Amino acid sequence: MTFNDFLHAVQHLEHLRFFDAEGGLVPPHAHLTEVALVRKHYVDCGGTERREEAVSLQLFVAGDTDHRLRPEKLLGILTAASARLGLRNEEVLVEYQQASLSTFGLDFDGMSFHLTPKFTNCLASDSCGIPAEKLPRPKNTCAPGSGCC
Repeated sequence: MTFNDFLHAVQHLEHLRFFDAEGGLVPPHAHLTEVALVRKHYVDCGGTERREEAVSLQLFVAGDTDHRLRPEKLLGILTAASARLGLRNEEVLVEYQQASLSTFGLDFDGMSFHLTPKFTNCLASDSCGIPAEKLPRPKNTCAPGSGCC
C-alpha cells in the first residue's frame, strides 16, 4: 500500500482497526509512535547498487488501555509528517512488536488494515550463482479469511 492510498483509506474510516499477519486484532489501544522516511542505499550480492525509500509507521501497544487513536488524529500526524519529511507516495511499512520488532507490508480491505508478511529475497539470483529452483519460496502464513492473502 502506498502512502497516498493509506491517507485516502484513513479519511473514510470512523474507527481504525489493524490485524496482525496471523489475523489477530491489534489491540485497539495501540498507537502510532513514529512516522519515518526510510532510505536504503545498498549493493546487492550481484554488485548492483540500489536505492529504496519507504514510509515506516511504528505501532506500539502499551498498558494505556483507554488510549484510542482516532482516524482524524492519525490524519493530523500523517499530514504533519508528510510536510516535514517531504513524503511523496512511498510504500508504507509497519513496524510492530512481536517476539522481536518486525516489519510488515500493509493492505486494506475497505474496513480494516492488515499487516502483511515481508520476505527476504536474492535480488541477483541470475548473477550470484543460486539456481532459481534452490531459492526459498515464502510459505503462506495467512489464515483463511484474514484478508492478508
